[in-house]
Amino acid sequence: MATSARFALPASLSFITISILCGCSSSTNNNNADAAAASAKMDAAFVTPSDLPPSISYDSSPLADGPANTDGPSVIDGPSMIADAFVPNDVAGKDVGIETSTDLPAVTSYDSSSGPDKPAIIDVPSDNSVDIAFPVDGPQAMSDLASGSVDTVAGPDVATCGSLSQPCCAKDGGETCNSNLLCLGGASCSCAKTLFGRYLLREDGALLYETDPTSTAQTTVLDANTGLPLANVTDALEGSTHGCAVLGTDQSVWCWRTAANGNSSGQLANGTTDTSGPVFRATQVLAAANQPLTNVVAVADVRQGNLGTVACAVTADGKLYCWGTLTWITNNGTALSSPYAIPVTTDGVTPLTGVVQASLDGSAYACAIVQGASSKDVWCWGENGNGQLGTGDQTSRRYPTKVVGIANPVKVVASGSYGTTCVIDGTNVRCWGLNVKGAVGNGTTNSPVLAPTLVTLSGGTTALSGIVDIVGGTYPNPLDGDFDAMCALANNNTVQCWGFGFQTSPATYGVSNVVALGTLGTSDSNATVRLLTSDGVYHIGTTTRSPNCGLLQ
Repeated sequence: MATSARFALPASLSFITISILCGCSSSTNNNNADAAAASAKMDAAFVTPSDLPPSISYDSSPLADGPANTDGPSVIDGPSMIADAFVPNDVAGKDVGIETSTDLPAVTSYDSSSGPDKPAIIDVPSDNSVDIAFPVDGPQAMSDLASGSVDTVAGPDVATCGSLSQPCCAKDGGETCNSNLLCLGGASCSCAKTLFGRYLLREDGALLYETDPTSTAQTTVLDANTGLPLANVTDALEGSTHGCAVLGTDQSVWCWRTAANGNSSGQLANGTTDTSGPVFRATQVLAAANQPLTNVVAVADVRQGNLGTVACAVTADGKLYCWGTLTWITNNGTALSSPYAIPVTTDGVTPLTGVVQASLDGSAYACAIVQGASSKDVWCWGENGNGQLGTGDQTSRRYPTKVVGIANPVKVVASGSYGTTCVIDGTNVRCWGLNVKGAVGNGTTNSPVLAPTLVTLSGGTTALSGIVDIVGGTYPNPLDGDFDAMCALANNNTVQCWGFGFQTSPATYGVSNVVALGTLGTSDSNATVRLLTSDGVYHIGTTTRSPNCGLLQ
């Protein structure tokens, strides 16, 4: 007859991770159970009964086809429930087999000398195992097993590694977290994956709109058809009164309004224009009546100012489709708007192809990284009053024109009411255009700058380097007009900023361990940077908040 036992939880807690065979309790799976038990005779370790939490009960009766294995882990025939508090979310509540003391190998030895900050990590490399973490009264490492040993590794004195806001779990040479959580910068577990302007993308593919500090709202973007959170988002853009996102499941693009007038120029590309309707309710972008735009892999960056009434998307075949206000994007300065997505062309007929990434300064001008026959190049077009196209002059261009002087473009950013453009070139940065507040980052305010210019640190001799991302922003100043600033994320997780509100050369922004950049805010006197740090905290200037990682409605 099966027996069970419960044991007291020790007062001093560390944690131990055990790979335990599961899903084998049914008598119809005896053959699989035997094979699984045999496969577990590898590196393994066991806790003694006195170390088991009181919430664990286990069944010591043998399998239907024979007694429990005595020289290695055995699978048992009864469910052993492990309390949710002690296991990862994706394991809690499952039936798993727990070894009884009579099944432990005779060579068992335990080591408690490593200290409370060195919990044992036990790994059974079996496809049929489940990793489970629960408290024990010290780092109970197992050694001298017949087929291997287990090492102690550094770790926190908690039972919740892998959980929200907790350290990542060390596993198989990497860092992991529970389901729908991401290990940020190898440090802590968070639902936040990355940022797009004011939008925060969660690991589960949901999108949150992070309001300014005057409010604490984190608004979920919903599917207008179902009322459920828009799912499987892979990329997003923030316009002035609208937003758009790519859904990875079917490579479609969806848009929504963030204010009543968010479709006044056709920004939703649903075939209509209007100035009223529900906010944060996404509908699919159309290329023509009843014809969705398909095969979409990315959306373009769009400046969020009052000219940001446009959106563009890149398709898998390298074409660029745009909608909303297209005055300078496709029509050489003559007023034009479209409620459908239309292709950008090189001559009015031939679509621009090879597009990898694109950025728009609202509806004023655009730049794109284009894959050529042997290299990538930057192409720009639209209004050019401050040399923002990088063509060496101030003449506007109706069609995309190649920018010279860039060897290895990675990302381009078009920003500002009057136009400053920057591109990551390898790991350096080159900028051009309006520079009255130092947005070109060359240590001067000489403006305009008509060709790509290397961004340098103070003194002008050392290039800014190690850059992996860059964002731009425009600040409305009632005395001087709108001016630009730039911030760049380096591979050491620091941020360098320059331009209005900063200096004329890059200076380190006062937040470290940054893993993602959002956007630069709009303030009359201060430059507000939105970013995400490796501890899962969302920053808006000096204001911080925890992302909503709970159930979304």
